[in-house]
Amino acid sequence: HEPSMTDEETAQNHFNSIKYYNSYIAGHEPRAIDYLGRAMDYMTLRDYEHAIADLDKAISLTPDFTLAYLIRANARYLNTKLSNNIGEQHVPKIQGIALPHAGQLRAAIADIDSVIRLSPSMPIAYYNKGVMLAGEGDHTSALQCFNKAIELKPDFGEAYYNRGYMFLSLGNKDAAFADLSRAGGLGIVPSYNLLKRMSSK
Repeated sequence: HEPSMTDEETAQNHFNSIKYYNSYIAGHEPRAIDYLGRAMDYMTLRDYEHAIADLDKAISLTPDFTLAYLIRANARYLNTKLSNNIGEQHVPKIQGIALPHAGQLRAAIADIDSVIRLSPSMPIAYYNKGVMLAGEGDHTSALQCFNKAIELKPDFGEAYYNRGYMFLSLGNKDAAFADLSRAGGLGIVPSYNLLKRMSSK
């Protein structure tokens, strides 16, 4: 959960947690879980550079730390948006996520590939990879990732929404309608707005 910019109490709690980790790490043998914990605080505060640095350390200590790869992929993805100064109103969206410029997601995708290698039955890994590939304009590969996410988790509403969005982008309105309807039934409210726009055309 990312605190709002005015949520000072929540933000201060995370700053205090970082201070705790700083003190603990300084006085103890480094553990991957400690770096992961501090990275999560940095992530919540949107300090992605420091989060990535801590996740690098966690992975160097525990090379098969699947969760660290997953979170680092997300940090790299979000940091790309920040470093490119991308405003969400100016770029395409996949389930409300602004997509960075193509070609700058390779490190994040490499991390997701590590997650899939270490934990091949994790639906969110395929979903996240699909979002990133869609950001690069590789709709065919993105579809394959969303297919796998749905295969592993048949009630994955966001995956149906994004696959429907991909089908719509590729001109397959029937498949798009079916997926968006399914996503709406699974609680993904933006699906209904997109279906309404499709029906009015």
